[in-house]
Amino acid sequence: MNDYPCEYKENLQHDCFISHKISSHAAHINTYHMHDALEVILIRNGTAQVTVGKEKFEAGTGSVLLFSHTDLHGIVPQGDIFDRYVLYFKPEFLETLSSESNQLMQCFFVKKTLSPNHIQLSPETTTEFINLFEQIIQSYQNQSEQFGQELEQKYLVALALLKLNRLYLKDSLLMLSQSKRNYQIVYQTLIYIQNNIDADLSLSLLAAVNYIGKNRLCQAFTQTIQMSPMQYVLKARIAKAKHLLLHNHRVDQVCEQCGFKSLSHFSRTFRVQVGISPKQFSKQK
Repeated sequence: MNDYPCEYKENLQHDCFISHKISSHAAHINTYHMHDALEVILIRNGTAQVTVGKEKFEAGTGSVLLFSHTDLHGIVPQGDIFDRYVLYFKPEFLETLSSESNQLMQCFFVKKTLSPNHIQLSPETTTEFINLFEQIIQSYQNQSEQFGQELEQKYLVALALLKLNRLYLKDSLLMLSQSKRNYQIVYQTLIYIQNNIDADLSLSLLAAVNYIGKNRLCQAFTQTIQMSPMQYVLKARIAKAKHLLLHNHRVDQVCEQCGFKSLSHFSRTFRVQVGISPKQFSKQK
């Protein structure tokens, strides 16, 4: 039985976008979706049932939700009012502000905690982030085009990510130099996979891209995101296949664009991973 009654992928028109949304329970539909960007949600008031893949948990006031571009997720408010800030940005938006030892996107890809998509803030820290998100909104709403406007926007978003990473990594061993090196390897590999999803991606190729051995690459992946490189390749291919199928692409086109070796291999793998055939999935709109 398919777990995703309705599913879509949102595309980001700009490198960064932020909004403050207030809606009622009735305004929400249990829709599972992904984005072609990284997403941060700060819940200002209200509670919601959050689903990420097959994991479910409740998030309330002061919760921060983190989703990468391969996190299939759904959010269903549980009360009358759901008040939250939503920030989307593409990795390249802040890439120049990261360093080898301090990657601002780390909290989206490193899965070391029991709740990797969820950070619970204290009341004081919640207020701090609300003020920071309001500053980001004001910066984007400012139409004066004053000197350094774009730099100010990047600085504020980077500051928010810096604070979130500190909270996310606070009780983790990820601050060790070896773990930082693992993250660098994994992050570079994830970007390569996303940019070459239709290619013949082997473990040997991914290791060669990083100038390391296959065992070292597997070690970095399992220690950082708790899956092997090829498991992530499969996850990324299935995620893209779902998106294309729901946007009227033929099954044979999807097979080719997602890097599957043959139509039979694609259909068999898709059924194992999703529970239904690609053709059945495409009719769910």
